[in-house]
Amino acid sequence: MKVFKRLSTVGAIVALFSGFGGVAMASTESAESVEACPGGTYGTWCALTIAAVNVRAQPNSQSQRIVTLPNQSWFSLDCWTTGESIHGDNVWYSGTYTDYQNSVPVAIDGWVTGYYLATGHDPASPIGHC
Repeated sequence: MKVFKRLSTVGAIVALFSGFGGVAMASTESAESVEACPGGTYGTWCALTIAAVNVRAQPNSQSQRIVTLPNQSWFSLDCWTTGESIHGDNVWYSGTYTDYQNSVPVAIDGWVTGYYLATGHDPASPIGHC
């Protein structure tokens, strides 16, 4: 159950006007999806973390912790696989976090559980299987 992911919804209201008066139409769009990486190259996809989350050496919570990402960090998604289930979500994403230490970008590769990424339904399209 992805309680945190289900709470992030963005609503948009569009007003259309015609000669007979105004007509308002409402639509709701989920904020849970992968996006082109900010400042990234064409074809790279990213997702925001929805809480502080550990980047792991393997797709399970027992493997070495490489780094802990702060909430709302961009994580570049390379591919996905199944692994240990975290709160009912067994999809893990292999990817890269770019940390800017002293203004110098440092790429950190590893695995993050899909439960803590704003990807919507896992596995997220257009991310391929590893």
